[in-house]
Amino acid sequence: MSYKVTLLIGGRQEVLTIATITKGQKFSATETITNTKLHNLVDLATVTGIVNADIDASAAIVDTKLAGITTAGTVNGSSLAGLNNIPSGAGVIPAANLTSVAQKGANSDITSLSGLTTPLSVAQGGTGGATAANARTALGLGTAAVLDVGTTASKVVQLDGSAKLPAVDGSQLTGLSAVTQANDTGGENFSSTTLTTFLSQAKTITSGKTVMLVATGYCTASSGGGGTIFTITLKQGSTVVQTVYIYVVSDSFKYPWAVSGIVTGLSGSITFTVSAAVTGGSGTHQALGNLEILEF
Repeated sequence: MSYKVTLLIGGRQEVLTIATITKGQKFSATETITNTKLHNLVDLATVTGIVNADIDASAAIVDTKLAGITTAGTVNGSSLAGLNNIPSGAGVIPAANLTSVAQKGANSDITSLSGLTTPLSVAQGGTGGATAANARTALGLGTAAVLDVGTTASKVVQLDGSAKLPAVDGSQLTGLSAVTQANDTGGENFSSTTLTTFLSQAKTITSGKTVMLVATGYCTASSGGGGTIFTITLKQGSTVVQTVYIYVVSDSFKYPWAVSGIVTGLSGSITFTVSAAVTGGSGTHQALGNLEILEF
């Protein structure tokens, strides 16, 4: 049904339709009327044709009576308020509507960050510091991080392509193992198959140190020495370090010799010797030389 109002305007009647009410229940001619159906007649009825001007400003309209606004452009954003109270489950604002605010999750369009008051941590891909010094501390970098490579003052020394130190001044280096030396120079006649010592030097060795032994010299074969064999032996105490053999082809020649070795595990006073012996032939021969002992 429709509610109508008849107005007399300028001597003529005007009929205005205020609203149309559609009943919420229909009855057939033989239908039994019940209380529920009578309630439905009104409760399920719909009212159409009411415009904004028909509603009094003081009317208490419950928000559940308002349908969802879905028509684009119906609501002006400048009239919205209380957006900070939007519930978390209301959904995600489309990216197209976010021109200056990053969305939750991955963002591929962020080109710069400014105004940060808390530096990004190392775990977040930052340096963890607002200053260069604080950043180096957070990254675990020491003072060498701000030094250049070189061999001049306040530079970091770099090994060359052969993993060797470049030329630097080592006058202030400490803790280096000192090299100590002892030597003996002399000679002795020998004519027996029994070793005759002609060089001997004692040296006190510091435990844990390495000892290098180097002895050089020559032997002179006397008349009748042709065809003999000279034996030159280097010893550490009673332990043989190295032995060399020299075949004598003729008398009155000087036959050079050299023995050497590196010894470890020594401690205390040790005597190092070089001895000579001869096999075959006859006569008395002579051995001369020099023994160097280096401890480092």
